[in-house]
Amino acid sequence: MPWSCSLLLLASLGVASAQDEDTLDDMVTLVEERFGGRADREDLYRAAMAGFAERLDRLTGSSGNVLLSRREWNERLAWDRGERHGIGIEFTISPGRGLMITDVFPGGPGEAAGLEVGDLVVGVDGLPFTGMPIEQIHSVVQASAEATQARLDVRGEAGVRRVEVRRGAYRVLGVRPGDCAAATCIRLSFFGAGTARALAQRLKEPVNGGLVLDLRDNEGGLIDEVVAAAGLFLEPESVVLSTSRPDGGSDPIRSSRAPIYGGALVVLINRGTSGPAEAFAAALRDHGRAQLVGTATAGVGTLPSFHPLDGDLVLALSDTWMQGPSGLGWTPNGLAPDLMVEAVSAMLSPSGRSVSPDLQRDAGIQLLGQRVQQRPD
Repeated sequence: MPWSCSLLLLASLGVASAQDEDTLDDMVTLVEERFGGRADREDLYRAAMAGFAERLDRLTGSSGNVLLSRREWNERLAWDRGERHGIGIEFTISPGRGLMITDVFPGGPGEAAGLEVGDLVVGVDGLPFTGMPIEQIHSVVQASAEATQARLDVRGEAGVRRVEVRRGAYRVLGVRPGDCAAATCIRLSFFGAGTARALAQRLKEPVNGGLVLDLRDNEGGLIDEVVAAAGLFLEPESVVLSTSRPDGGSDPIRSSRAPIYGGALVVLINRGTSGPAEAFAAALRDHGRAQLVGTATAGVGTLPSFHPLDGDLVLALSDTWMQGPSGLGWTPNGLAPDLMVEAVSAMLSPSGRSVSPDLQRDAGIQLLGQRVQQRPD
């Protein structure tokens, strides 16, 4: 394998030199000679580089340093854009009962199969969830995800029905309407391609009683979409976030457009709010535009850089750290909410439909009402 592959990894550890390169080459040659056909030279180099990446995780205290194939890299870039492959639903696990569907993505296989929000999946591929603890239900779901088709036993208003869903491509829509009565709620489920534009369109419509942005379980996405979306609430040229590199350099990233919404605002967060989504929440709070309600976020404060190597390999390095406008980061403990509110475990009606109160949303609406009253005329 050409040395440009291992040299980049060695340099990232600060130990690259001609002697380091020769030593690694000698090790690979020795193992290849001693173990013969059982040790493939190409595989040994890949294993060595994967080990370097794992070592970087330990040295930097962050995850995400990993060796990828070109296919895996392309899949990761597609994931950041919001492209997915699967059934096209979101759910929470109800211990001993099954999967409570909380969202069905438009245009996905789940919608085509007739799945609806509030349905309870009580079994997968003939295996009932009755009596299973959370960990076992999660394992069953993970194992079934490898199959091209799933047979779901679904309990709805009309009883239990069998639904067959063939997994396929779908897109996560970043902007969805939220379930609110006393305020306007918008769910930001992901910062994929087009999220900021869709949010801008929604904000041009009337906002009644203030705005609740739901970032719960938002796993991040594209940082450009985060900056553009934050700019809808901030003054032009406001710092949305700053990024710092291992060489000590730091770069502020600023909003570049006029805001659309300047009214009262609350943001819902939880442990599933991660990475770029945390940057969005930090920006709105640091500029005094929003208060955060819920539980602490994931604490993922790094952005990856990708380095194509020789052959079919790409090295992903978590080498860029994010800080909010205040200059503070959120690794590893996450952003602490201004108002801590724990979620309630899923509760079901006799028919299996969800009847759980959303205490975090309700607390956000109550806090929003206070902010509306406090704003000057």
